Amino acid sequence: MNMRFSREEMATFIVLACALLAIGALYMLTGPTGQYTPASADGDHVTVSGVLLSKKSTRAGGHMVLGVKTDSDILSVFVPVSSDAILMAKSTMPGKEITVTGTVKTYKNEKEIIADSIKEK
Repeated sequence: MNMRFSREEMATFIVLACALLAIGALYMLTGPTGQYTPASADGDHVTVSGVLLSKKSTRAGGHMVLGVKTDSDILSVFVPVSSDAILMAKSTMPGKEITVTGTVKTYKNEKEIIADSIKEK
């Protein structure tokens, strides 16, 4: 069986492949998918703002865990020591309003954000 595509079929295939690549690249480059809500799913890249209530270092590794009061609840933010956000996490004092961008993850049946960046307002 000899399958050959016509020029029109081949052109359609190439246009479709390019469109899929463009959509994939746009998805990877657009950054946060939106604001954090309690309905945000693991893997969502989100932004959330709130008041920094607490911060503590982990027992091992030098990571930090922040407690942030949002409009809906108190959210844990995990800041890996390797993250660009670690310096801001260490320098910002409780009571300050911050904006966190990162990825949602469930840890011990509670949602948290793994921080990519933290900005003080």
